[in-house]
Amino acid sequence: MRNEHNLDNNLIESEEKYRSLVENLNEILYVLDENAHISYITPNIEALSGYSIDEVIGRSFIQFVHPDDLEGRIENFRKAISGLNQASEYRFLTKSKRVKWVRTAARPKKKNGRITGVQGVLTDITDRKEAEEQLQRSEERYRTVFENTGTAMVIIEEDDSISLINKRFEELSGYRREEIEGKMNWKEFVKKDELHTMQEYRTARKEGENDVPKNYEFGFVVKDGTVKDVLLEVSMTPDKSKTVCSLIDITERKRTEQEQEQLQAHLYNVQKRESIGRLAGGVAHDLNNVLGAILGYADLGKRQISPQNPLYSRLEKILNLTDRGARITRQLLTFSQRHDVELQNIDLNILISDILKLIDKTLGEHVRVKYNPADNLRTVSADAGQIDQVLMNLCINARDAMPEGGELTISTKNIDIDENYARHCVNAKPGKYIVVSVSDTGAGIPEDHIQKIFDPFFTTKGPDKGTGLGLSVVDGVVSQHKGFINVESEVGVGTTFNIYIPAVEEAPLANIEKVSNDIPVGSETVLVVEDDEGVVSMIQSILEHQGYSALTAGDGEEGLKLFKEKMNEIDLVVSDVVMPNMSGPEMYEHIKSTKPEIPFLFISGYTADMISNKFIIEKGIDFIAKPFNNLEFGEKVYEVLNR
Repeated sequence: MRNEHNLDNNLIESEEKYRSLVENLNEILYVLDENAHISYITPNIEALSGYSIDEVIGRSFIQFVHPDDLEGRIENFRKAISGLNQASEYRFLTKSKRVKWVRTAARPKKKNGRITGVQGVLTDITDRKEAEEQLQRSEERYRTVFENTGTAMVIIEEDDSISLINKRFEELSGYRREEIEGKMNWKEFVKKDELHTMQEYRTARKEGENDVPKNYEFGFVVKDGTVKDVLLEVSMTPDKSKTVCSLIDITERKRTEQEQEQLQAHLYNVQKRESIGRLAGGVAHDLNNVLGAILGYADLGKRQISPQNPLYSRLEKILNLTDRGARITRQLLTFSQRHDVELQNIDLNILISDILKLIDKTLGEHVRVKYNPADNLRTVSADAGQIDQVLMNLCINARDAMPEGGELTISTKNIDIDENYARHCVNAKPGKYIVVSVSDTGAGIPEDHIQKIFDPFFTTKGPDKGTGLGLSVVDGVVSQHKGFINVESEVGVGTTFNIYIPAVEEAPLANIEKVSNDIPVGSETVLVVEDDEGVVSMIQSILEHQGYSALTAGDGEEGLKLFKEKMNEIDLVVSDVVMPNMSGPEMYEHIKSTKPEIPFLFISGYTADMISNKFIIEKGIDFIAKPFNNLEFGEKVYEVLNR
């Protein structure tokens, strides 16, 4: 009896031990009968479901399954009851209607070799599922950002292969996603001559070096073999296993930059229009009329006396000076699309003296001009037109810096630059130079602007008062002449630009006297229509000296009236373009409607393209720009009459 009692106690103790073990498991143990009803379940079901054991026992398990997962769970039960082990995850409905995720592992329950139900383990995996869903949402969010960012994106693995790209990368490269991901590496997209450098960057980045550039440009090779300019931004994951790259196509920007560089070649012409436009429009026409009359009369006088006459040499000087003035006005009126440097040995003192005659008028009365030329100034090899432009730009800038008036000083001197000076001055080389200094007593340039003043489009002037190209042109011209510029400025005191140009040993180019040719003669009658009396008188004298008969009129209306009166006598009409009452082109139309065959020769202080390019060129009308000498005019008249 005592042994039997001990056995019962041991059995009870063992059952309590295993019951305690089962009931304290994290997993829930359950048994389903053949009809899928719950016949047994551990007490911890209450923590999961909110139901007590009594509320669960005897109920069908499908009452606790989310409707969307019901079909799968029924199928799992059927397979388990038929003898197959099953495992699945599904949503569990709690008493409070909250949905939890569970994982079940079930197998057949047998008794005496016959399947009597299903037994299994239920595990709460809600936290894991929620974490997975949150991770998935995060991945989807970042994938959306990755795919829809405005730049091409690519992820590179540790072995250099590309694991992921976005749509913009497809567009940039010309490849489809399936051609790249897992099949290509980043090196295949890099221009060959840049590959070594980029590989070094990548190696240094992996090794944790901090001075590796994270942003740089490189040549990106697309599918068709062409190369695009790309700006690359690189970052790595903390474990260095992946590299994330952002690529921006800057091909168009680079093309624009190249065009801006090409624009530098045109800056001379652009700034020329800005700095001398007022002078060309307001002064050149009248100046050419005056020069034309002087040139014509001086040439006539020279031809009517012998070289031994004392007046002959004086007339020659008048012609030389007038010719120089004519060249200056032609510079003001003629704007070519591109000007190559035309170097010749020149004396800058003479060049500056000539340009000051024009600049003085442009600057206005409120600016006092001083000129200090050096004695025995060295010769320079320069393009006279471009040096003119440099001086005009600097002087106009100086004028603008002195709105209330002030003093502008231009001086020249010789200077020798040694190696020590050259080492401390950009673009300077040892040698002999001349220096042209342009100084003003204006507002001065702030220190933070000094480094920017030669940048294209940098200006401190107000709207519509400058393009910011003037000093860029100055810098470009001086550089073309292998010179350099030094700027000294103090706010409230003034500014000095020192232009250094290399000197040459040769003497300045001397004026070459033109070989005199005989002026063609004729006997025809020419109608001269011109509103400037001096020019009319000069042309009449030239024509009569050549044997022609000349009729004169002071404007288009008078000219038209005279033509109608003497139509059968007149063989050629020489007319100014811009006149009061009736312009030259208007008179031309009236005369041509009356006598279409009459030849016309237009004259003007403006160039043909400035007065009426369409009218002159399309109608094929002959034209000669003032000022002209007797030979030029005589040859043109003879050419028109004898065509």
